[in-house]
Amino acid sequence: MSNLEPCDSHGGDIASFATRIINLLNSSKINSSTDALDWIDQLLGAVYSLHFAKPEFKERPQPTNESEQQEMLREMKRTITNRAEELAKGKPRDIGVWMAGVHFNSALYRISACHDRGLKITSGQDLKNPIKTKERGIDRIGPNARAIREQVNLMKHREGILEGRKAGLTEATAAVGELLSFMESWAK
Repeated sequence: MSNLEPCDSHGGDIASFATRIINLLNSSKINSSTDALDWIDQLLGAVYSLHFAKPEFKERPQPTNESEQQEMLREMKRTITNRAEELAKGKPRDIGVWMAGVHFNSALYRISACHDRGLKITSGQDLKNPIKTKERGIDRIGPNARAIREQVNLMKHREGILEGRKAGLTEATAAVGELLSFMESWAK
């Protein structure tokens, strides 16, 4: 089990997010909506992922020239090979920079999902349908949640490791706070 250090601002944020999630679970509006409960589950997963990413997370620098790109790709292949071999031997890694990246990316995807699902839940839209552009209310949640959503869309559709990240740990942590504030105001 991993302990939170309350004196660490990140640990304090994580503990505060958990307390806010517990408080949301006291809302009758939340408890009457399976979609809202699922949203809370997704967000709690993001909070856990940020907690496990933090100790060894490193922002990925963007390579500045062809030589750096080639070295990054060679290192990426070595790391992928090592992690796959460890897993094949039944000895998966559970710490390290690579695992921090796995947890961080999980947090990003969950935050992005909560962004979209939160807008649908609070507007009464069917979760199976795409959000209509005019009804998105993109600015209703906050700039960090939007930045994470945009980062995830870049990861899914366009950019890879060589592009670097446009949103990091600070933005992801702030996005969780924005999402909680958004859902807290709806759940009143």
